[in-house]
Amino acid sequence: MVDILLATYNGGKFLREQLYSLFSQDFSDFRIIARDDGSDDGTADILEEFRSQFSDRMKIVRSETEKHSAKDNFAELMKHSDAEYVMLCDQDDFWDSDKISVTLDEMKKHPSDIPVLVHTDLAVSDENLNVIAPSMNGMMGFDAENITLEKLLVYNCVTGCTLMMNKALCDIAKNMPDEAVIHDWWIALCAMTFGKIVYIDRPTMLYRQHGGNVVGARRKTLKSAFSEGEKLHRSLADGYRQAEALIRNFRGEIPADKLKIIRGYAIFPKLNKFERAVALTRFGYTKSSAIKTIGQIIFS
Repeated sequence: MVDILLATYNGGKFLREQLYSLFSQDFSDFRIIARDDGSDDGTADILEEFRSQFSDRMKIVRSETEKHSAKDNFAELMKHSDAEYVMLCDQDDFWDSDKISVTLDEMKKHPSDIPVLVHTDLAVSDENLNVIAPSMNGMMGFDAENITLEKLLVYNCVTGCTLMMNKALCDIAKNMPDEAVIHDWWIALCAMTFGKIVYIDRPTMLYRQHGGNVVGARRKTLKSAFSEGEKLHRSLADGYRQAEALIRNFRGEIPADKLKIIRGYAIFPKLNKFERAVALTRFGYTKSSAIKTIGQIIFS
């Protein structure tokens, strides 16, 4: 059984198309667990419409508290899953018909008693599902196949809507601290710390780019890297706090070799700019490209 966790908030414009793509999968042993975060555009009505039609394969989780955060919405959904495998689903994308089966086939090659995350590439489309870029990872300059813990502490290359995690990973990652920057980054860090991440180098879905995306795909240039300096500074600071939270949340449980790497990054705020520049280049705590690493050095 695969649980598909669907977090929604004012997603009525595209939600039906996404749900149709889910119920058109070539793998049918799945259950959708949906949670709406207080929408006022009819999203909740659409969920109820599909739940009535597919009552044996769809469940709606209701909560008194509105999160108004994709991270917190998914964290809440993870607590309601007891399936062997779990996938995350955004409200506005469109899944290829073999998305579940392709990811599950790879997942089953790996042991179930250690945390495992399998993720894929994704194609970027406009709001009418016309492809803009055939590879988001190519567009963003990510080498997802060769990601290290050092680099994952600095930036996230795992897109939540492409990932599948096993129960072992879901159980340890679902208690997300406030310092977790975003749900998929936290889940990926837990996987890399305690288990493994596996990448499938093919898109399995269309990532719909539109004005309402929580996180959008944008190609970075030298000009944009410098113009967004303050944003980069805040992002790096968030990453340091997230590393500290990882240590705190799993005190005494992190393998010694991984703990050394995480601590090495968590202490960056205590270093001066020169010391940080030396440490990040020497130990591999770098961004995904030379241009981005230069920005990292300047604005850290």
